[in-house]
Amino acid sequence: MIKEGEVKKLIEEAEDNIVYTCEEHGASLYLHVKNNPDVPKNYIYCYFPIDTKISIKSNLKVLEKMWVKIIKGDRNKGFGLVWNEPKHNTNYKLHDLVEYVTDDGDITRVIYNLQGRENEKSI
Repeated sequence: MIKEGEVKKLIEEAEDNIVYTCEEHGASLYLHVKNNPDVPKNYIYCYFPIDTKISIKSNLKVLEKMWVKIIKGDRNKGFGLVWNEPKHNTNYKLHDLVEYVTDDGDITRVIYNLQGRENEKSI
C-alpha cells in the first residue's frame, strides 16, 4: 500500500522518466531504447502518429514514442495495448488497443487505434 505523501513523489519520478531529443538524434535514441536486451519480449517501443491538434496549437511536431504490450503477434507486427499515459497525443489513452508494424529501418509504428472501433477491424 502506498503511504500518504508518497503519491506526489511517485508522480514526480514518473514525470522524470520522459526523454526528449532533437529531431536529428530521435531515431538513434529510439533504437537504443527499443533494442535494449533487458526489455521484456512481450513489449514493443513504438512511434505514434503526430497529434495534429496539439502540433497546430503549439506549433511543435512532437513525435511521441510509447511502450505497447503485445497481445497478438510479435515484435515486428501485431496488436497490443498502449502501456504509457500519453503526454503529447490526445488520440491515444492508456490501454487503448492498437495495431503496429515494423519497417525495414527497424522503426515500429502504431498504424491504427482500434479502441472503440472493434467492429471496423477484427484482430
